[in-house]
Amino acid sequence: MKLGAMNNPERNILKEIKTFGEFGFDFVEITVEGPRAYPEILLNIEKEIKEILDIYNMFVIVHAPWFFEIAHPYDNVRKAYFEEMLKIIEIAQIFNSEIIGVHLNKIKGRFENKLKRNISALKELEKTCEDNGILLCIENLDIHSFDVDDYHEIFNEINAGFILDIGHANVGSKKGEEIFRFIREFKDRLKHVHAHDNFGREDLHLPIGAGNIDWEKVIKELRKFYDNTVTLEIHSRDIEYLKISRKKFLELLR
Repeated sequence: MKLGAMNNPERNILKEIKTFGEFGFDFVEITVEGPRAYPEILLNIEKEIKEILDIYNMFVIVHAPWFFEIAHPYDNVRKAYFEEMLKIIEIAQIFNSEIIGVHLNKIKGRFENKLKRNISALKELEKTCEDNGILLCIENLDIHSFDVDDYHEIFNEINAGFILDIGHANVGSKKGEEIFRFIREFKDRLKHVHAHDNFGREDLHLPIGAGNIDWEKVIKELRKFYDNTVTLEIHSRDIEYLKISRKKFLELLR
């Protein structure tokens, strides 16, 4: 498997990519969001980003902001988010990302047919990505937001890929059972993986091994059919925990 890391949009992305390269990561997953990774900022430093990528022989995967409301019930708001998504598609093209990761829109407020609204928005977005040579990939949220059955309904309607977020699947899951449901039931769609830890109650993005996820069991199940990209999505003020997580993950792969 190839291991990568995601930028913290509050930090200097050039310094982060350099650090990821020094740590030995294969790629950087760029979440294209503010305050320091807006599309306009990335376009201005395109040359510098590519130079660092070349030095460390790294490639790029692109992720849309987690908070984008692509299925917002107000048309003008939804259209504005879609316009921003077009900028992110451009970023994916510039940095040769084969996929764009997106989250489903939880849709705040008392609105009916939230899942259908998401499917409708995703169909439109999928077509635009496809027209630009990019595969749209949908990342699972915690099962309190959308459960496994919801994703079946989505994938029955669209041809998008699947991003397994192991940490998200563990939230609200009894002994991590939902992680294995997602793995088994969407293995044919799986294009990318996010790895981080928690204790099953909150989405903490802890270092690998710091929560209650059985990583040995999860990786054993994944390796039966998957040998592609994994982003270690660790949220910590101390970036050394990212380095530690990479070491632990590689040990589990041996």
